[in-house]
Amino acid sequence: MDPSESPLTDSSLILYKLVADMSPSKSGSESVTGRWTKEEHKRFLDAMNLYGKNWKKVQEYVGTRSTTQVRSHAQKHLAKVENKGNYEEEKVI
Repeated sequence: MDPSESPLTDSSLILYKLVADMSPSKSGSESVTGRWTKEEHKRFLDAMNLYGKNWKKVQEYVGTRSTTQVRSHAQKHLAKVENKGNYEEEKVI
């Protein structure tokens, strides 16, 4: 994902570039490990609203995680919100 196409703030864009520079390369794409940041999770929710379960598109929109990480995050996130029953409330528009 090209950061210039993302609706990120200037500070988020700087953080995105720093994280991307520090990230190990996996099959030519940049990804980080560990906990998801609030900004990554927000981009994940935005991408889910835009692309549904098209994991490649969601991964490109998030930009800092691999497709496998996005799928895993989605599985955990959807299980969590199913238990709470508030998926509609958490959608970011």
